[in-house]
Amino acid sequence: MLPFLLFLVLHSSSSSSSSSSVFLRSHKSLESVDPQFTMRRKMDQLREELELTEHLRDSIESRLKVDLPEDLGSSLMDGVVLCHLANQIRPRSVGSIHVPSPAV
Repeated sequence: MLPFLLFLVLHSSSSSSSSSSVFLRSHKSLESVDPQFTMRRKMDQLREELELTEHLRDSIESRLKVDLPEDLGSSLMDGVVLCHLANQIRPRSVGSIHVPSPAV
């Protein structure tokens, strides 16, 4: 759900970025690959995911003019923020939004 939401928010905004495809990169022989390559790639992926998550958080907060909790996943899980975001992008797309009462 998070990648789709990220796609929706990023493509509905005016900014665009280009990314290089993994398939367009030149091939190397397995002997010449650095043994730390996989670890570096994993760290780069984690760093990129954190940056995208922060960009998503900033986009949602600026569109809805709210402050989201530190754990973005839990704040999106009940669907209330997503419904408000859908109504912000396309007004009246979600007619009724049920806000659950906090657990006691």
